[in-house]
Amino acid sequence: MKLARKIVSIGTIVATAWVVLQLILLLLGMSMIGGMDLFGTVITLAIGGFFAINSLNMISKNKIIGMVSLALIAVSVVLIILSFWISIGSSLYQNLTISFGLLSVLFNIIVSSGLDLGKSNLVVQIIVYALVSIVDIMATLGIFGAINLGEMIVLFVILILLCILGIVVLKVLAKRMVSKAIENDANMVKITKQEYMVLVDKAKKYDELMSKANSINEKSE
Repeated sequence: MKLARKIVSIGTIVATAWVVLQLILLLLGMSMIGGMDLFGTVITLAIGGFFAINSLNMISKNKIIGMVSLALIAVSVVLIILSFWISIGSSLYQNLTISFGLLSVLFNIIVSSGLDLGKSNLVVQIIVYALVSIVDIMATLGIFGAINLGEMIVLFVILILLCILGIVVLKVLAKRMVSKAIENDANMVKITKQEYMVLVDKAKKYDELMSKANSINEKSE
């Protein structure tokens, strides 16, 4: 798993650097390398890589949930990249791809935050999860034409901004928990199981020697 995390991390950094380079070229009035299809592919890999790393980090906490999240992100990335390179006239495919991508991101955010925080700050978690879910549902309904987001664009944007704020708050709270855990660990001495067994064996021998010494002293008296 460490190797997979390393590969995905390097790939994400390279993809992000490439996207930044293309944007700089555009700002300088120069043409992008490879055109929009390649640009869309690479930016999809960069964003997908970020969430994939998040999923890989989940695996150490909950293997099944981490693998499910990673699979959702991987499928979303593949579907989006295919839409750049294969001419698919069906609008249904495009709508399903976007909806699946939103669902994958939603699952990743909620699960990763839940695993990091556990039952702490549960009220804040529920509020943020509810906001993110509402935005995802509204976006999905808007994609399929069930609602007109244009008529409620102000509300939609406000909800998105609140979601961003909530996610940042959850991440900060999670970092605080990690910092506290590190501080608590600093006050403890960690040893291996083998070292522990050696100490236990020495303690037993010490107790035996003390018992014999006390027995000899009692006899001499």
